[in-house]
Amino acid sequence: MGVPPVNEVNYRPYGPGGIKGLLNGRYVMLCACLATLGGFEFGYDQGIVSVILGMEHFLARFPQIDPTKTPRAAFYTGFATGMLQLGGSLGTLLQSWVADRCGRKKAMQPGAIVFIIGSIVQAAAMNYSMLIVGRFVGGFGVGMLALVAPVYMSEISPAEVRGGILVLEFESIVFGRTAASWITYGTRYIPNEWQFRLPFVIQIVPAVALAIIFTWMPESPRWLAYQGRNEECLQILQKLREVPNDDPRITAEFFDILAEAKFHHEVQEERHGNMKDKTLLQSIWIEIATFGDLYRHRTLKRTLTGASLVFLQQFVGINALIYYAPSIFQSIALSYDYSLLMTGVMNCMQPVGVTAAIPLMDWVGRRPLLLWGAIAIFPAHLCLAIIVGLYSNSWSTHSTQGWTGVGFILWYMVAFGASWSPIPWSMPAEIFPASLRAKGTAMTQFYQWFFNFVIGLVTPPMIQSIGWGTYAFFGIWCLIAAVWAWLVAPETKNVSFEEMDVLFGTKMEATEEARKQEIKAEIALSAGFSDSNGLYEEGDHKERGSILAKSELTTVDSALMRAASDGEPPTVELLLQLGASVNSTGGNDKTPLMCAFYSHKGQCGEILVTAGNEAEASR
Repeated sequence: MGVPPVNEVNYRPYGPGGIKGLLNGRYVMLCACLATLGGFEFGYDQGIVSVILGMEHFLARFPQIDPTKTPRAAFYTGFATGMLQLGGSLGTLLQSWVADRCGRKKAMQPGAIVFIIGSIVQAAAMNYSMLIVGRFVGGFGVGMLALVAPVYMSEISPAEVRGGILVLEFESIVFGRTAASWITYGTRYIPNEWQFRLPFVIQIVPAVALAIIFTWMPESPRWLAYQGRNEECLQILQKLREVPNDDPRITAEFFDILAEAKFHHEVQEERHGNMKDKTLLQSIWIEIATFGDLYRHRTLKRTLTGASLVFLQQFVGINALIYYAPSIFQSIALSYDYSLLMTGVMNCMQPVGVTAAIPLMDWVGRRPLLLWGAIAIFPAHLCLAIIVGLYSNSWSTHSTQGWTGVGFILWYMVAFGASWSPIPWSMPAEIFPASLRAKGTAMTQFYQWFFNFVIGLVTPPMIQSIGWGTYAFFGIWCLIAAVWAWLVAPETKNVSFEEMDVLFGTKMEATEEARKQEIKAEIALSAGFSDSNGLYEEGDHKERGSILAKSELTTVDSALMRAASDGEPPTVELLLQLGASVNSTGGNDKTPLMCAFYSHKGQCGEILVTAGNEAEASR
């Protein structure tokens, strides 16, 4: 395959983390930024709704949403808002199958096409039912995009900058939301229905660009490895990392990826059989059944972690503020014009926090950001509850208190943007194994979209009926989120995909761990490597390579592997037996590699080489 000599079996960083690391990986950064167009579409559609709900011509066209004309306007408003999330929740489940079957890259394009159709229906809606259909279809498409983008971004990124790369997805979401706020702030002056139709038309442009651009984007190397397309995997990995082809870090990462893919293939076949031998109906049933694997012992903790993250993200009140910001601002005594202006300002605050999270994710870590973020946003809800409870019936004489409430909302957006805004979107794409990454992310996002739908549905009636209690409700959940982050949240900073089993305390049997290491060694051998720690010169490596690929494990090799997998250092006797055959004709020339892999000590290889040379000299 043209891979360079292996100098280290474990993953090694390609550079520093944080901003500097992101700038060093320019090609990965470019691919990630283009993938975030899907996030931009989601944020833009969210931002549109928060403003057009109060537009004169929008209310005239859809009187069900006008509280002056319809007693149940709060319900119809929440339902129209929530249909985007309901469609998104179903879109994520379908997209997991598309992403696994067709690839991460190709899965982006159908999502963009579905979103374009939904946007056209929304822009052309002539009645409430047509609007609901457009919102649902658009949500289905944006759900497809929202699933595959973070999965793709996580799989092309080195571990040391993966957190920062994934933050870009939510940076794009909040940027889209901000752009929508200001675009609709301007279009509200159009004296006809184009004041709300034009923003729907504008969101078609990025979706078209996304569908075209992804024709030339590289595929995820991890997905290629899972499909057995190892040559393409290596080529794209070298291109993404922008390092010379003989860089040993490429080989170390490449072997890790192949070993993980092969191991999970074996696990899947053990549970569900060989997919190649199944009929279409059997394949569909197994595809559904694999979602059940998310709730097995090995991945249950990861699934619960993802579900808890997105549940708490929604119940600390973010989308209640985003969807109904103008109404909330009006509820604390701002005029309609001021409420729209402050909605735009509010949406500008969140990108400030999200931008700060880009270096902080890989510097401070995920868990501290979640903990201190929850603590920081709690005072905002507490003070809003107090202010609204005391002065909601007398805003005209308490404008100072109203503006104080505005200040707390802006503070909330910054603090949330640096913590609970990006992490629940990014962490699910990190924590699941390769065989379940798309499905794990899909299930997590299904929960996220569903909880988002619930919040969008219940917030208008809550504000209308209990007022200050709405903020107290969300404030209590902020405290619960802080406790969860302190006691339960995992830390994935600088943890490679292949090390997540250790992070989540997955108790792998000794035979399974030994099998993973054996797979890695087998892959190295099949590529023609005799040495994992750089003990041989290049000439030796080439000469021995053709023999190594054909040789089989001996009884002594197996004994050495068992001793190492049990945590016992290989005995001197075993090493000498192995070393004596290193340079013998027909001997087991792959032994130095096996020893280096399973003892993880350079002395092992040195003993083997010395013993082998002595044996040959004595002939």
